[in-house]
Amino acid sequence: MRAVTIAGILSFVAGCTGSTTSSTPPLAAAADPSCLTAGQGVVTVHAGAVEDFALDSSGVYFVGDKSLMRTPLQGGPVTALDFLPARGNLAIYGTKLFTFASDGAISSSSVAGTGAVKIASHPSDPPLRVGGGLVASWGEIVDIGSGVSSSFVIPPSAIVYEAATASDGAYYSITVAGVARILRVSRDGSAVNTIAELGTTPSSIAVDDEFIYYTVPGQLGFVRARHDGSQTQTLGDRVVVHLALTEDSIYLVSHVADSQSTSAPETWLVGDEISRYGKSDGVTTVLVNGQARPENLQVFGGNLYWSIPAAGQSLSSNAAGQAPPPGVGIMTMCR
Repeated sequence: MRAVTIAGILSFVAGCTGSTTSSTPPLAAAADPSCLTAGQGVVTVHAGAVEDFALDSSGVYFVGDKSLMRTPLQGGPVTALDFLPARGNLAIYGTKLFTFASDGAISSSSVAGTGAVKIASHPSDPPLRVGGGLVASWGEIVDIGSGVSSSFVIPPSAIVYEAATASDGAYYSITVAGVARILRVSRDGSAVNTIAELGTTPSSIAVDDEFIYYTVPGQLGFVRARHDGSQTQTLGDRVVVHLALTEDSIYLVSHVADSQSTSAPETWLVGDEISRYGKSDGVTTVLVNGQARPENLQVFGGNLYWSIPAAGQSLSSNAAGQAPPPGVGIMTMCR
């Protein structure tokens, strides 16, 4: 589940090939390991309070101090944008920017600031995700092409943690009466099916054309399953807390400094790593380590972007006795 407030946006070169955001098909091309030299070219894209961010070629859009803002992809001046009220979550699909209006309804505009409008028929709740021609939140799915908005019945007392979208609908990580589940909701909201019941609630889920991937807190590896929940398989050898997909890679945020602290994130050490898992060969390549709980991992333009939790939370220091400054990321300049 994403933290409400984070203290910076970070970037790292994921590869030499062009790519799009992981939430916008087609999925990005895999990273080229020959372009990766971890630890060189430290870049702060943005240092400051951020609720969520989204990416396109014109820059990084983010919600900070209850306002919509934009900064260049590799950092620079911050521009305040007043064309769309933003509350919490942001998502970009093509040339459209999506967020929540003050009443909770999904709103959209062009990234240039034109055509701002509410597009959902009912107020809904975070998270907000896009992909497969859909924008989805908790309780509402909108077909971007047709503009048709469909609400769906929320299980009583359900708590939602994460969501992902695909061409066949939206997927949600939830708990109901203490039982962790993954739901699949059809594109028109008419069918809501439980595809998995789990012991712990996944903190991250992602979907491609063939599979759904989700984390299992406190357990080594992550799970891959068919869209109907069948053929589950545990992959990898790390405690994974966040996933981001490209065409043939899975980027992972793993907590490696203290595997016993996964149930209490506020005690995590400064030792988290970001790695690439090859879909075809199953090889894990560590890209960045020594991070302080990176979140909201996204892929755009061959780069990885992530965020660091807000300052003031309890973090142990690294081996040098100093925690990295909030909002510092790593980018290798290989192009």
